[in-house]
Amino acid sequence: MKNKQSGNVLIIILIAVVLFAALSYAVLSSSRSGGNDISPEKARAYASAIIQNIAPIRAAIIRVETINGCTDETLDFNNLFYRKNNDTAITPVNATAPLDKRCNIFDPAGGGVVLTVPPAGALGNNPDTAGMGNWKTGHGGFKIGQIKGVGTDGPAGTASANDVYLSQNYLNKATCMAINDLNGVPNSSGDAPSALTMIVSGTAANGVADSFTLSTQIMDFPARNGALIYCTTYGTGSAQVYQMHAVVIER
Repeated sequence: MKNKQSGNVLIIILIAVVLFAALSYAVLSSSRSGGNDISPEKARAYASAIIQNIAPIRAAIIRVETINGCTDETLDFNNLFYRKNNDTAITPVNATAPLDKRCNIFDPAGGGVVLTVPPAGALGNNPDTAGMGNWKTGHGGFKIGQIKGVGTDGPAGTASANDVYLSQNYLNKATCMAINDLNGVPNSSGDAPSALTMIVSGTAANGVADSFTLSTQIMDFPARNGALIYCTTYGTGSAQVYQMHAVVIER
């Protein structure tokens, strides 16, 4: 009787091992695919969730500037949510922001916005996981630069023409294309628009709102089709990545 019971236990253990191996293979295969094989419905749901992050940010900016007396230059986009691989903040502190944090978009004393990292199913290839100063998968940073056709345009370094935008890295292809679909941005040749078609000059300031006068970046990207939220791809093969851009302040 004991031998029979031992045999049954052994069979159960073997079945469990086989099932675990199959599950591990499925997870590994899914991660390698970068989420490109997700259904259009899931991609659209992920894209909607990511896009919904933007409206509260824009609303908080209006609120703290109207009620708290903040200006574009004193806004602080530093936050605890989006981090580098070494767990430091992607967006630095604005040294000219009030010390009471009433102009911090992501502090309860200011805008009180809670950021979220995109769902795991929306994330894709990240070739930069080894670099401690690089961004974590799905995390983003706020930058200052002039996006041609948004607000007013001017020569490089024109403070009144520099916009504020969020760049969110390492999404997957399907989610990236769904973001464009939801914002009226054409996806040509079965892929998101290539960042190589974007004419970029100068250097963006890294999200410190008192740096409007320091940013010399101008981005001319007709493929965005007038949208304030759009997604691009760059790189090839194992280095190909997808990145969303979302304007939060138009100047």
